[in-house]
Amino acid sequence: MFRIFRSVTAAAVLAAAPVASQAASVDALEMLATFNSIALGDYQTSSHTEGPAYVGGDFISGATDVNGDGSPNGRVGDIEAALVVGGDVVGSNTKIQNGDVYLGGSGSVINNSGGTITYGSVPVADVTAAFQSLSAHLASYDTDTPGASADASDINQKKIVSGAGGSGLLSNFAVLNLDASFFDGGSLSQFSIDPGVTLLINASGTNVTLSGNFNAISDHVIVNFFEATTLALSNGNFGFSILAPLADISNVASGIYGTMVGKSITSSAEIRRGFNGELPPSSPPPVPLPAGLVLLLSGLGAFGVARARKAA
Repeated sequence: MFRIFRSVTAAAVLAAAPVASQAASVDALEMLATFNSIALGDYQTSSHTEGPAYVGGDFISGATDVNGDGSPNGRVGDIEAALVVGGDVVGSNTKIQNGDVYLGGSGSVINNSGGTITYGSVPVADVTAAFQSLSAHLASYDTDTPGASADASDINQKKIVSGAGGSGLLSNFAVLNLDASFFDGGSLSQFSIDPGVTLLINASGTNVTLSGNFNAISDHVIVNFFEATTLALSNGNFGFSILAPLADISNVASGIYGTMVGKSITSSAEIRRGFNGELPPSSPPPVPLPAGLVLLLSGLGAFGVARARKAA
């Protein structure tokens, strides 16, 4: 809640205080929208990530292509690149097909697009904190949106429905809370997502296995495995984005049609773009004061200073 100044002297201090310039802050939602793969720690892969990739630790790769779909550079604070690595690139056959590279450590990268390769500091701790905060915040939406449902009565024809949205901060935001075991086994054959609605699924469980055939695909569905410390994917495609910032993810599935976020990622399957939904931020953005109110505070501040000088 904003606090109103009750002292003209305090208003004068506010008006006179210089505004410090700050580096751009890390925005987890922006990263979720612009990166295809996000490993807060190490990322080990023998396959492709079709969009930009962020790696907080070491990128351990073999014959790996990054950003083959030609997406714009991802953004991490002030850093803009298609591959951002906080540690080292391990291996000699990592190819960037489009965009720039930013490395916090050492290593060899083949840049087929002719983009830049920059070495510098990566805000790894800030990124990790931002995603953990986002996941915890989304988990606090623990009431299902009216009309949202999951049906596993036929294990080979599982269905998920979004409802019309209307939860929380966004009118087009729907919530469904499930046990992660819903995704284990069988086949998810249908997403029924209302037009323009983003469906957040909060999936509880610590050691999670996803083994099934998930033929349903939606770029407006994200599953928040907010408790998971291990997450094993196998035996099928997965057509939704995954947010699991506390989990070591192992992925030997046929492919992921969505953005993947994990504490660490070990993958032999392609990760394909991507999340295209809209989620509420983990904290409200700062609200700028209207220009008229700024002038009023400045005037009150000057008046307070003049009165103080006259009294002296």
